[in-house]
This record gives sequence, structure tokens and C-alpha cells, in this order.
Amino acid sequence: MSGVRERIPKQALERHDRGELKPSRGGPVLLGLGKEVLLTRLTTLRSRDHHAAIDYIFEEAKRRNAFVFTTTHVVAEVLGTVRSGKDSNTVESLWDDLSESHISVLYDGEPWDEDSSSEQPTSAGFRPPKAQFRNVHRLYAEQSDLDFKFHEGTLLLNTVSLEERLDAESATVCLVTFDGALWALGSRYGLEVLPYNTPLRADEKYR
Repeated sequence: MSGVRERIPKQALERHDRGELKPSRGGPVLLGLGKEVLLTRLTTLRSRDHHAAIDYIFEEAKRRNAFVFTTTHVVAEVLGTVRSGKDSNTVESLWDDLSESHISVLYDGEPWDEDSSSEQPTSAGFRPPKAQFRNVHRLYAEQSDLDFKFHEGTLLLNTVSLEERLDAESATVCLVTFDGALWALGSRYGLEVLPYNTPLRADEKYR
């Protein structure tokens, strides 16, 4: 199940054009990973074509020194998927793979391993979990026609937050997903979504 496998990014070009797997412009890049993408990168639970597409995107990300991230809620979903029908050693293996990767995990826009033992844990910048739940609830109300999951909402909000902090001309911020609802959600908020087009994602009903 571990992400240790042969990586052959060029196989992605059998089903995709290069332009479908790369940000639209050069320069710095930030990539927010959805659940299916994280599963594809760190496990062998998805198809050869999924692996090739994500490996190609990651190869480009490495070349451009991209900041690659996901959220705590996405990680929780991935761990639950891997744990289902498996033993605890399987989850431990995934945990090790994630820890050794260059994927940052965010909670409410901040790294999940930030030291919370400071003298002022509720200082400016820290928001309790209820705040993020409230924000996702608001997102559900605003996008009531989209059947997206809670963890997808947290990824969208974290990605938008990062984009707002950056100079729009300084970096390209992208979502990377095989989920049609997340593709639609990101597109509505003006984010680039990779792959742009892919037979591996059912997004026709959202177009």
C-alpha cells in the first residue's frame, strides 16, 4: 500500500497534453492537494494512469520549487480510507510516508506542527476549530448546488486564504484534484485546477 512504487511521469502524456498538467504561467507555484491526489501520491490504491498524472505534476512542482500542501481534514479522510479494511500497520506506513514527504499540512492556513505551547496560545492569528467549521458552513450556504465534502471545503478555504496573502503577480496558486465537485468549487473561486482536463475526473456535470 505504501507509496514506494515505480514513478514514470512521462506515461501521463499518453492521456494528457503537457499543458493540462502544468500551471498556466511560469514562476513560483503553490499546489493544494485534494484527497484523491494525496491517496494517489502516497499509496498504490489508485490506477497507473492516476499515478502517472500526479507524478508528472509533482515533477514539475519539484522543478519549480513549489510549495505543496493539503489540510488536516484531507489527511484525516485519507487515513480513514486507508484504514478501512486494513490493519494499523498500514496507517502507520502512510503516516511515515507523509512525514517524509515534502507535503505541508495546514490547519486554518497555518502549519499543523506549529508549536502550540506558547504562553499565549490564543494570540492574534490563532482561531479555534469552531471558526473553520463556521466558515465551511457559510461555504455550503453560498454554494448550495454543489455536493462537496467538508474536507474539500477546508482545502478550498485554505487555498483561497493563501492566494489572498500573496501578490497576485508573484505566484500561481492551484488546486490539484480528481474530484469533480472540488474542481467546480475551485473554478468558481477563480483558482487554477490541475489537471485542467482529464479523463480521470468526472466533472462533465459541473461544466
